Amino acid sequence: MAKKVKTLKLTKYRKPLLYNCDSLVTRFETASLTIEVGQASTKAAIALMSSSTRSSATMAAKHKISVDNMAKSELLVLVHAGLIQEWNIFLDTVFSKVVIYYLETNKWNALPSQKIDLKRIRANNLVNMRESISEAAKEAFSRRSYKERIKTLRKIFQVKHSTIDTEMTMHVEVRNIFQHHRGLIRRTDLDKIGQPAGGYFELLDENKKQKRFYDCEKIELSKPEIDNLNGIIKNYSERFEDLS
Repeated sequence: MAKKVKTLKLTKYRKPLLYNCDSLVTRFETASLTIEVGQASTKAAIALMSSSTRSSATMAAKHKISVDNMAKSELLVLVHAGLIQEWNIFLDTVFSKVVIYYLETNKWNALPSQKIDLKRIRANNLVNMRESISEAAKEAFSRRSYKERIKTLRKIFQVKHSTIDTEMTMHVEVRNIFQHHRGLIRRTDLDKIGQPAGGYFELLDENKKQKRFYDCEKIELSKPEIDNLNGIIKNYSERFEDLS
């Protein structure tokens, strides 16, 4: 009788990813609705004013709406960064569980090459040793570039490179651009997503139409693109759910 192959199930680690991502989007929607209601109230108040006071009030209202729109844009950047952070946490967790799985099933040759801090290894017992090796490997893994990490996991889970991988990589770079360069695209950013000279980042605008952002332009995020990213994370994470 053939020995039953143990399968690594990662569903319980994917569930918090999906929950946290949905929560981020929901919180943005709530905050955005509050801003929109405030803007509508301001416009209604101006409409009720007499013509003698309406001019100065209109200028003040335009300033307020401009500030509100800026706040909404900044919220989009924060939500986008939060989604990417949740994705990175998921990938690091998946890798640590894979290490334990390979150690438990004696598949040492399947373990990817990884430098670890030996001082972190605790060998009080077998279980403790496996967990400490896993944590040390996870810490080293998390310090590698996104492209290196996702390439490692794609190889482990036998996930072929596809459009969804390209889209996810682009969003990781978008997050980095906002974090390190206030959303302004540089030539090196285009190189990282494989775009030639004259290339661009392509994202959805508020009308769900594709908009291109070129070198030296500032990226603008929209709610439809945030929803798109959330969907990418949901679909892509399915491919790192089972391993045998």
